[in-house]
Amino acid sequence: MITLILVLITLSFGRKCYYYIPYQSEPLVDTIDSAFECIEEPTISKDNKNLVINRLKRYLESYVYKDILKNPPNQIGTYHYDKVDIDKEINKINLDEGSVYEFYSQIQKLFISAKDPLLSFAILQKNEISIRNYIAYFYYFLPFNIMIDKEKHMYLIPKYYYKNAKIDVPSEIENNKNNYVNQ
Repeated sequence: MITLILVLITLSFGRKCYYYIPYQSEPLVDTIDSAFECIEEPTISKDNKNLVINRLKRYLESYVYKDILKNPPNQIGTYHYDKVDIDKEINKINLDEGSVYEFYSQIQKLFISAKDPLLSFAILQKNEISIRNYIAYFYYFLPFNIMIDKEKHMYLIPKYYYKNAKIDVPSEIENNKNNYVNQ
């Protein structure tokens, strides 16, 4: 019985993901932890992960720069190229049932490591908005603006509102708004 009560108390503190309504008129300001609980909630099955990875492998068969990624040119100026074996790295992606966000983050990390702006990956959106497709509706902002004065001192000016929503400014920002940031 005590366990059940503890579970109910824990669940009451968590914000349900349906609370985030797409295109709501008033923006919802929330904590990073609470937002990530929602972002990481949708899961993807092992079969669907395999389907995505197999399709990616098929599409990547026609990617003509694989040899250059495996053996990149020497460092040119300050730009450094890392070796990337896309075929090998795609096989390292976790295919167990799990978070959609984590799965697509692993794929995105692989594509970013290629440093090729023509090679990209995105989650396709259907014509209808899925209530479970939360990732598309989250964005972040900093609770301050940056101001630089004539003496080149940088100040962090608290931001109290964002699109008519009140923001809880961290006390460190509020207490130091008149002090410039040391470099």
